[in-house]
Amino acid sequence: ESSESSSNFLSRLWRLMVAVTRIVFVIINNFYCIPVHLLWLLLLQPLRLVCSSLYWKIEGVFFRWLLSMVAMWSYSAGYDIIELGDDVWKLSQDRTLVMYNHQSTSDVPLIMAAFNSRPGFSTGTVMWIMDRVFRLTNFGVVSLMHGDFFIRAGKTHRESSLLALRQHLSSFYQPMDRKWIVLFPEGGFLFNRKPISQKYGQKLGLPHLQNVSLPRSGALKAILDHSHAQGDQGIKWIVDVTVGYPGGVPLNLQALIAAHRPPCNVVMHYRCYSVSSIPRDEPSLNAWLYERYIEKERMLSEYYATGVFPDSPSEDYPTPDPLPPLESLQPSPAKSVSTDCELNPPSSATNRDAEQSTALPDLSSQSQCVHRQSNEPASNMCADSTTAAAAAAVSSLLETKRSGEQVIGDS
Repeated sequence: ESSESSSNFLSRLWRLMVAVTRIVFVIINNFYCIPVHLLWLLLLQPLRLVCSSLYWKIEGVFFRWLLSMVAMWSYSAGYDIIELGDDVWKLSQDRTLVMYNHQSTSDVPLIMAAFNSRPGFSTGTVMWIMDRVFRLTNFGVVSLMHGDFFIRAGKTHRESSLLALRQHLSSFYQPMDRKWIVLFPEGGFLFNRKPISQKYGQKLGLPHLQNVSLPRSGALKAILDHSHAQGDQGIKWIVDVTVGYPGGVPLNLQALIAAHRPPCNVVMHYRCYSVSSIPRDEPSLNAWLYERYIEKERMLSEYYATGVFPDSPSEDYPTPDPLPPLESLQPSPAKSVSTDCELNPPSSATNRDAEQSTALPDLSSQSQCVHRQSNEPASNMCADSTTAAAAAAVSSLLETKRSGEQVIGDS
């Protein structure tokens, strides 16, 4: 007993020493790397006026080095990334919108680690759309200098935020030849958004979601509208990424830095859609986006229950039923919304490919791959655009899928 007690004490002491060492290292690393990065960019401002293309190439290299610093936190702690689904890295030279479900503060560092693990992928050509609060962090000023967009949360700022986003796309994303846009349609972390999302879904008779929150389509629509106006120079693909943590317990920033959680694998499942297959009118776009998140809900439910991440939802994990509507929020019969949201599993990969009017390139399903970083040198949408009309479209879409007819997202 005494021997076991001593062993436990030494084990706890060792973990504490490792955590303290890592925390001190990360603090020193941030205090050194970020100011040096900003100083170099300040010194290079004359070059930006003379030859902006060269300036942005240099800035992209520096930005990748900083991402290497962030990526080091996760892989040195044993938190590895397993990628499943379509091989999205073949789209690295195409303009692409990448959507992630947002669970916790560890999401962004892990996404950076996934980007940084690809030697041929230029992280300097990625534009992030993040909540304005992130601008106040130590990395926020780096993102500001990189040309990322900070969106302001809240209904009152909806129109001004969307207008600012459209202007940023026209003045920066397009002329600077950025390729990928990273977007978090849920508008915040799951643990913050879930109660509000569930209450809203209950009001409209939508499925009761536990693993994701209802997405918001305002930023997505603004990006697609801008892209449509650019013709061949617009966005060609939308990549829907489902992030899953073992057992449904997300890591957080503290865990990445201190490594106080046991090593684990974080899953990122990719699915590609041609932009030409995505509806552009708001109710249909909302319905399409809702369907993606209902799929995420079902896939994550299966993963958390079995430990195996599926490539598509299975019949064993159907769409959750809606909660009974709140009596005070129950709509009148004339405006009632269907609550029949039972959803059969989505069509097979063959049918899904047929849905897209433009064929995907060779995006063969990639095998499970654990990424450890090489030794390189060291959103969120604020608008509440989901309406009763969109909920009706979702219910109609789900009912249509249940009867085996063509879904609204195929139009």
